[in-house]
Amino acid sequence: MSLQETSPPTVALGFEQCWIRTLMPANRSKAKDSQVQVRRMAPVEREVALGASEESFAAVLEAKIQQLVQRNQNLVEHSEQMRNEQLRLLKRSKESEISIAELEAEQSGLRRLQLEAIAKIGDQERRLAEALREKEALQQRMQEMDVETRALSEMVQSARNELRLAKERTKEKDSTIAEFQRQLDEAKNVQQQQANKLGKFHDLAEMLGSLASNKENKH
Repeated sequence: MSLQETSPPTVALGFEQCWIRTLMPANRSKAKDSQVQVRRMAPVEREVALGASEESFAAVLEAKIQQLVQRNQNLVEHSEQMRNEQLRLLKRSKESEISIAELEAEQSGLRRLQLEAIAKIGDQERRLAEALREKEALQQRMQEMDVETRALSEMVQSARNELRLAKERTKEKDSTIAEFQRQLDEAKNVQQQQANKLGKFHDLAEMLGSLASNKENKH
């Protein structure tokens, strides 16, 4: 069915449908009262409004319909492209969500490892602090032992000096004792000699007494 057989020709042209009804031959008297609207129309539509034939109007209308069909087709294709793009973006969004979840899991693992490393570092620092304290205590103890060792060394040296002096005094005493012993031995010898002499004197006196007694007896 051609466009000329439709009566009246009504096409879903949006705001243009009212102008199509106005431009039909039966309504041309109304078109004269609508010159302001005619000036705003496209050149081809203005030509139809100013007195074009019904066939020209049908051709224009057919061309307009083709344009609208083509525009509708373009819109359908564009809608399909948009839908495909939306699906692609949705797919990428899901992939991104998976990647984000993986990254968050990896980040959580790294955070856990970081916390473990921080804990280990803290433990190592604590052990190092304890080792340093022990080292300081050992150094202080070594210093105290050095002082004690020096004091002991001084005491040993003093004891050695006293021992040396004691030995020297002992030697002196030994020498004095030996001198005393020599003198005692000499005194004993003198005493013995005197005793011997005294004994001889006693013997001599006895012998003299015996002789004197014998002389008296003879007289």
